[in-house]
Amino acid sequence: MEETIVTYLADLDVVALDDGGWVSIWTGTVSGTAGLYQQVHNADGSPLGVATLLDSHPDGAVSKDPKGALLADGRWIVGWSEAFFNAWQVFNADGTPDGPPVHFAVSGTNFYGGADITGLTDGGWVISWVGYLPDGGSAIYNQAFDAEGTPRTQQLILAAPHSPNQDPQSYEPAIAALPDGGWVVTWTADTGVAAGYGTYDIYQQRFDSDGNLLTPKDDAVFHTIDGSGGAETLSGGNNDDIFVVPDTLFAGIHGKAGVDTLKLDGTGLHLDFASDAIASGVVTGIEHIDITGTGGNTLSVTAQDVLDMSDTTNLLIVHGDRGDTLNASGFTAGGSVTSNGETFDVFTSGSATLWVEQDLGTVNVV
Repeated sequence: MEETIVTYLADLDVVALDDGGWVSIWTGTVSGTAGLYQQVHNADGSPLGVATLLDSHPDGAVSKDPKGALLADGRWIVGWSEAFFNAWQVFNADGTPDGPPVHFAVSGTNFYGGADITGLTDGGWVISWVGYLPDGGSAIYNQAFDAEGTPRTQQLILAAPHSPNQDPQSYEPAIAALPDGGWVVTWTADTGVAAGYGTYDIYQQRFDSDGNLLTPKDDAVFHTIDGSGGAETLSGGNNDDIFVVPDTLFAGIHGKAGVDTLKLDGTGLHLDFASDAIASGVVTGIEHIDITGTGGNTLSVTAQDVLDMSDTTNLLIVHGDRGDTLNASGFTAGGSVTSNGETFDVFTSGSATLWVEQDLGTVNVV
């Protein structure tokens, strides 16, 4: 048997195979030749053949950040990054290449690397990577491919909310495939929202099987801001925020750009806009209200409250469950609408519109 002599290695990854074996992937030097390698192992741990040098981009750029993933049909894929390109090579279950390596240009004015890759239930795969934004900072990019390697989504930017005076910095994307054919991407970002530079948060974005953005209530990239209760003022960033409050004593809840949610976390709470218990201007920039909490919560609104709630839409989407109550003064029922698989009853009053989750227990229209 030919001996494989590894004198340097880095950027390790491993892929478990259906037959109990695995594939080791790394960048390094093997028998005096530097490059990107893989080694297939049998289920008993013995090597199947020798380490294979994978192709690299013809411009000679350094390959880095190799990641591997098992595909639904038993093939596997190795992805890596180099300069302004992502690259991948697909292998059949017997280890033979399934076509040549593929290189595709990535979005952004520069390429930061840090890619991740995972197989999807339809036999395709999805790749996420870090790229620089045209106006400064970095973001996570995401693109899905079918089983033949044809793109089925655009290169989508997932940007974390950030302070207006700071370029956002995003790092270390990780992807997991979901049983319904979708996937979720997580990453970390230094946003400067809470306390300036060095403030790190973890973000996540879910996609359905068609590559559409999803979150628990249809929001795109979201950032959770937890209130501590009492007369506090909470302000959001430049993307979608979820403000979670344990009571209704807040002095201000202020969303900014994007689709923002005010969410109750408690029992027996009453968000009373209709009687001005919560005065006009206290809550602004909010497009969703979730009164689910831990049970028995109430929301009371008028048409003017809906119009004042957001300066980007006249629509307020209300979420709740069987124990909750909505009092909607001056509205009339207007059928129903379905959004991302969830059905809402529609109520209108002039230019103001309410979408009310059908799981919400009591709706009083007066």
